[in-house]
Amino acid sequence: MVRRIINTAGVVGLVTLIAVSILPGCYYDVEENLIVRDTTYVYDTTGGGGGCDTTAMSYSQDIAPVFAQYCNVCHSSAAQLGSVVLDNYADVIVEVENGRLLGAIKQESGYSPMPQGGGKLDDCTISKISAWINQGAPDN
Repeated sequence: MVRRIINTAGVVGLVTLIAVSILPGCYYDVEENLIVRDTTYVYDTTGGGGGCDTTAMSYSQDIAPVFAQYCNVCHSSAAQLGSVVLDNYADVIVEVENGRLLGAIKQESGYSPMPQGGGKLDDCTISKISAWINQGAPDN
């Protein structure tokens, strides 16, 4: 009887040890993929160098022109490559909220690097898009 209790306790302990060591590995957050809507939290307000003002980003003035220049050839309502549309705010906010926008333009592992076949966007442009998202991604 005592041996049976010891065996049962050993099995339960082993299963618990395995579960505790495996389960934490099933979850992680990548900081760049988190959508932070607090305007006090901005990744980079300088853009990595002088002359890159990211303090008050505007979708219509700062963000939409970037997408028009670098993205809309492939990601417009007409083209929709990869089922991604970036020529209007309603579709852009979908990509912001699912985290794929920043991952793609930062060309991070696990994301399709964008612009595809072209060079990475400059640090200031990426910082502006990131700051706009951190400022709540307003439709302004």
